[in-house]
Amino acid sequence: MKFKNALFVILSFISATLGVLLFISSKGTFSESFEDFVVMGFFVSFIVMVAYAFVTGIISLVASINNPEKIDTKGSLVTKILMIPFFLVNFAVWFTLVFGMTILSFTPIPGALLLGVPAVILGVLSCGGTYIIMISTSINLIVPFVRKIFKREAKVGGIIGTVCLFIFCLDAVGALILQMSTKNNSQQLGYQG
Repeated sequence: MKFKNALFVILSFISATLGVLLFISSKGTFSESFEDFVVMGFFVSFIVMVAYAFVTGIISLVASINNPEKIDTKGSLVTKILMIPFFLVNFAVWFTLVFGMTILSFTPIPGALLLGVPAVILGVLSCGGTYIIMISTSINLIVPFVRKIFKREAKVGGIIGTVCLFIFCLDAVGALILQMSTKNNSQQLGYQG
């Protein structure tokens, strides 16, 4: 696993831990200052992950365009599997926050409907940030297989795997399909040689 992916996994574990602590602290088990630290820690870790994902995604995009032969499906697959707890906790935190704001916007209080606007903005930003994180772990797989599609060298499994890399919850499955597809292609080439 590359340093970029290892740092992603570490950041995701920190963010997932803070997210779990956020749910535990909502029951009033910790002091108020610790609860504030956990809330700020989760949001800051999410912003750091999105910024890191954006920068490393662009670097991976440039590197995979310039070096089309190097495909690290195994590293991306391991990274995606290890980041599953982060994505689950991240979804739960953002869903709870946006859902809570949406429910509050329907209360019969004057002006409460205006809470729907920040809920929509927050929902779009959280989904967009999470998508940037997901895509950045896939970009070094997407570019080589898109190149194979344009050269008409791609097989059906590679195309299905590449499409799955763009879909939430199916990106790990797509990386697995590409890993199996790449493994089968290298075995066939070794046998032909």
